[in-house]
Amino acid sequence: MKKFLIAALVLVMAGAVWAQTPGGISSAMSTRMEADFTKIVTDMGWGTVDTVHPVLAERMWDYYFFYPVLNKDKQVTGYVWWAKNVRIASHYDDILAIINPDGTLQNLWVGANSRHADFYTDFAKKSQGAAIQKFIGMDSKRDWNEATDAVSGSTFSAYKYFGELKAVLACFKIYVIDAGKLIK
Repeated sequence: MKKFLIAALVLVMAGAVWAQTPGGISSAMSTRMEADFTKIVTDMGWGTVDTVHPVLAERMWDYYFFYPVLNKDKQVTGYVWWAKNVRIASHYDDILAIINPDGTLQNLWVGANSRHADFYTDFAKKSQGAAIQKFIGMDSKRDWNEATDAVSGSTFSAYKYFGELKAVLACFKIYVIDAGKLIK
């Protein structure tokens, strides 16, 4: 009985330690809501998000809503998409992408800036880390290029972002552009 209690205590303590480590059950999950993502677009000076008229990419529901981004003249300059809690190794990141009407990536924002200095966004200066520029202009047919896309200290994360972006750009092309759902 004594051995059983000691073994149980060891298991409970090991579980408590695991729960507190990055990647354990207590990994920080995003608390951002729709308003927080639309504010990022506005704060960076990329436009205003029209949350009333989203474009739904066929049968994908809320994971693939594309919200029009409007300039000051209320013209559509792109479409914003975001994903909360994308699993990256032992943590979660939020990703926001603005896609041009031609299906290329216009802008990118990554939420876990403290982990990825090369993806950092400075809202005061409206500037972003050098790694973000590697992905601007990409389309759904672009392949990963180890020579240029690897990011020191964040290569695994960059590869995961690349995969998410490639998937969302393909979805945008097929279910928005090719389906004739672009807002004029």
